Amino acid sequence: MLALHFNVNSKYSQKLPVLLLTCIQLFITGLIGLLISSLVEMVPEEVSTSIWIWFALSTLLATSLRYVMQTWDRSCSSGQRSADYDSRTRVDCDT
Repeated sequence: MLALHFNVNSKYSQKLPVLLLTCIQLFITGLIGLLISSLVEMVPEEVSTSIWIWFALSTLLATSLRYVMQTWDRSCSSGQRSADYDSRTRVDCDT
């Protein structure tokens, strides 16, 4: 499944803007997570403010930033190089 993600991401990162592709990936992942969560978990009666702060920080900063960086890197290299994870074969991207 991860190899499929690498190939699709590498293909479309050459054609679509990085932020658009990142938004699409996070939106689809969020929808799938929400669907699965609604089927298997119970909704708590109350969620503390500190939980919402950590949730916002982890989703908006950490996850979104990681996806943008990952997608940008894939747009700068071929699918094979993205799958290799070899820093010696990395292609510099000026865009």
